[in-house]
Amino acid sequence: MEYATLGNTGLLVSKLCFGTMTFGDGRGLFKAISTVGQDGADELIKTSLDGGINFFDTADNYTEGESEKILGQSLQADFWPRNNFRLARHPTTESPSRSTSRGPIS
Repeated sequence: MEYATLGNTGLLVSKLCFGTMTFGDGRGLFKAISTVGQDGADELIKTSLDGGINFFDTADNYTEGESEKILGQSLQADFWPRNNFRLARHPTTESPSRSTSRGPIS
């Protein structure tokens, strides 16, 4: 895997970023493609980390926040040390069922 420095942060991230838009139960804006459940996500995340990917993208409107929960559970399930991966979270327009007082997760 090739890595690059993220801006001027000094953090090395994989040149491939794993997007989690497909994680979820088929609800919300991305319902047509968001059908990867927890078991599938666990397998995908483990394979990605084993392959050197350490950069993951998520957003609060991917299946109304379910994608973020699934990603968190997958990373926690494999007991990956927090300094081994980077999360890019981009807050989006508010969905009716979600709070507006959220900050970045990393």
